[in-house]
Amino acid sequence: MLLLLVFAGFIALPARAQAPAPLPQDMQAHLARHKALQTAMDEARSSLESYAEADPAEQGVVNYFLMQLDLMEALAQNAFDLSFLYYDRVLVSQKAGNILAGYLGQRLTLLADGLFETTRSFRERLDAVPALRAMPAIAGVLPAAVEFTNATGVHAEDILSHVK
Repeated sequence: MLLLLVFAGFIALPARAQAPAPLPQDMQAHLARHKALQTAMDEARSSLESYAEADPAEQGVVNYFLMQLDLMEALAQNAFDLSFLYYDRVLVSQKAGNILAGYLGQRLTLLADGLFETTRSFRERLDAVPALRAMPAIAGVLPAAVEFTNATGVHAEDILSHVK
């Protein structure tokens, strides 16, 4: 079981299983979470670019956060694609063999861990830059990332529960 610490507001949530879990098969809700995360990241990128234009001396800091957003976006897109593949295609067609389900579940577990670490790192670095931390568009990435990461972990656990 993965332990998920939520850094939004410095509150640590209990283990993922104790949090209200989204229904794994509800891909419309997961798509909405993915879009919310994507929107938050786009707004953060825009704010970061404006900040860099206003203060060119901060370009290095901005580049770091832009890189973190790129990494988070890639991990989230891969996680969404694998969840969609399993729930919308494989499970529906009843052709989910143990090997495929195991592979998808393990990949989602790794992606959830990667999203968790990226979000944690983003939060830690953001705390070190008060000017950026005060920008709502940048801080808004964290709740969306935590929600999407939690759902990805739930998907991984659900898929792995189908492996015999």
